[in-house]
Amino acid sequence: MTSTSVNVRCWRVPPKAKLPQSAPLPPLPKAANVSAWIVRCRPADGDGGIVTTIVLAAFIHDGRVLLVRRAAHKRQYPEYWDLVGGHVEVGETTDAALVREAQEEVGITPITFRHLKTFPDAATPDCESIRYQVYAVTEWSGGAPRLLGEEHTDLAWVAMGNLCFMTPLAHPAVIPILSWFDLFLRRPRS
Repeated sequence: MTSTSVNVRCWRVPPKAKLPQSAPLPPLPKAANVSAWIVRCRPADGDGGIVTTIVLAAFIHDGRVLLVRRAAHKRQYPEYWDLVGGHVEVGETTDAALVREAQEEVGITPITFRHLKTFPDAATPDCESIRYQVYAVTEWSGGAPRLLGEEHTDLAWVAMGNLCFMTPLAHPAVIPILSWFDLFLRRPRS
């Protein structure tokens, strides 16, 4: 297991912005339309099939986001870069799943986080429809993230502007979502 720092372009990053939970988020601009990145599931039976919810945690620090590389044995997106996250279990809230998955995968506990966007993904081979819940995590406990278990083989802190260079990327739909959030964090405060 290794840790990689990716820096294709450099620019001055403002000090870490702490976002209170009560701060309102502006709507996503039309330029950040994620539907262009999405392949929708249309099960053959037409009833919508099974819907699985997956949480994705974008740990953000100093203008960078934490990515993990999925292991080769994973059924979906083997060896792709992805955000930390996983399935919401039956009876579990998405917030609880976010905290559990972060603890299990990288040994840290989200403290300050907020939901950014929900988007669908392509169907799995058994026509299961997947809905991803993307969260921005701006504060956590437990020190530096470290790989735990056998789900991932690498981790990297990637500058927001360089997400498109991380190939293959499991969910390109996160690029405009995280870019929008990054702009929100950098906006002048009044």
